[in-house]
Amino acid sequence: MELPQRFNGIHDLHSGDTTAGHWDVVVTTPVPRRIERAPGWDGADEFVETLCSGPGVVVERILSRGHTTSWCDQDHDEWVMVHVGQARLEFDGGQQVTLGSGDHLLLPAHCRHRVVWTDPEQVTVWVAVHHEPGGGLPRA
Repeated sequence: MELPQRFNGIHDLHSGDTTAGHWDVVVTTPVPRRIERAPGWDGADEFVETLCSGPGVVVERILSRGHTTSWCDQDHDEWVMVHVGQARLEFDGGQQVTLGSGDHLLLPAHCRHRVVWTDPEQVTVWVAVHHEPGGGLPRA
């Protein structure tokens, strides 16, 4: 049997036997990555990457360093967590909330918000889960 060849973080094992009754075997082995690293990112713009997606859900990682956003009014719920760093969100009416490492919250669909501050001295690493309205975490 041949050793698996590595291609883009996935190992494929192919039996090569094409006779009747034999199946090709594909084994995939996930390769871990660090969520706070983005090779080639210079920090000039906020970095957003889709980590995975499926029907009705998208999981992103976002790296910010001193970045802010425009007002957002989304048709879907968004659960966000600050993995590392600090950020401040503002909501309609002027209420603000500061999130630090490990803090998370659920932004329901049409909860108008924006990021008004992220720490300019260190990278803020976010994890965001966008999903259909009404799913996910209970609203406290």
